[in-house]
Amino acid sequence: MPQNCVSNIMSMDSLSQTESLKALFKILAEIRELTQKKAQEIKNLQQRLARVEQKFESFERLTRKLQEAEQRISDLVDKMDTFNKQVRDEQIRVLYLEIKMEEMENHLRHSNLRFIGIQEGSESQG
Repeated sequence: MPQNCVSNIMSMDSLSQTESLKALFKILAEIRELTQKKAQEIKNLQQRLARVEQKFESFERLTRKLQEAEQRISDLVDKMDTFNKQVRDEQIRVLYLEIKMEEMENHLRHSNLRFIGIQEGSESQG
């Protein structure tokens, strides 16, 4: 079959060969133009992909920072809970000590009896 094609081409007159060459060059030019357009489209897509990748990396950095901030907040909340418990414990302790001190003052006052009408030093006279 290839020989038939070759013989067909050989048998063509020079005018039809010229027209065929022109048609082939036209097709070749169209192929080049389409190739250039597709190459430009690929380049544009690669640039867009690079921008998307940059945004994605930026998003990942922000996500990591947010997770770190959430962890720090959680740690601070835990510390604050611990401090609040310590403050409550100290308030209870202060209240206990105030009550204890008041009881001691009241106990000391009960021991101090006053005897009215008895002169000092009269206990040795008896």
